[in-house]
Amino acid sequence: MGVRRFADLLTVGGRLYHETHFAPLLRMQGEINAVALELVAADGGRLPVLVTSTLKTGGDGQPLLIRTTVVDARERRAYERELLAARREADRERDRLARLASTLQRTLLPPVLPVVPGVEVAAHYHAASSDEVGGDFDDLFRLDGRWGLFIGDVCGNGAGAAVVTSLARYALRAARGRRPRHRPRRDAGRAQHRAAPRSDRAGAPVLQHRRRRHDPDGRRL
Repeated sequence: MGVRRFADLLTVGGRLYHETHFAPLLRMQGEINAVALELVAADGGRLPVLVTSTLKTGGDGQPLLIRTTVVDARERRAYERELLAARREADRERDRLARLASTLQRTLLPPVLPVVPGVEVAAHYHAASSDEVGGDFDDLFRLDGRWGLFIGDVCGNGAGAAVVTSLARYALRAARGRRPRHRPRRDAGRAQHRAAPRSDRAGAPVLQHRRRRHDPDGRRL
């Protein structure tokens, strides 16, 4: 390199790394392969390179010369930047899907539980995955002087489970206003059957139904 040392061609950070890591390791190991550094170009710009150096010693073990190979790494640097940008975009997309799944999950559950006289009602839902919508649901509403409590579980998760869950909830609510003389459990079973996709009964919801009524001697579930 004439009167200039190799380290003089590096950026300030590269010279610091060369003095504290590159040169000491080269003396200890005798060679260093594919170290990413940056050279200062003639126009003052930075040129990313991969540097491989081999130390040649004499018979007495004293260093004679250093053979250094410098490879242009601009394409590799651009590829690494593309990978990093793609990863960041994937992280943003995953966060967006998680927010979407959380929003959709909330729409499948009662926003506020009704006040049932003489009963303290509370519910807590914890999704197994933050990326997909679950198939579990519950509902509590009035049934002609009684209160109906439904707890359902749709096989699977994701968009398909969300569709079946939505159909099941609204089918149950629709069934409460039809043929009041029929038992709610029978209506729930019919609503459950109608909510399941005809092409895939494996996604059918499994329902538990309880009704609460007022008796002269107390309340019964």
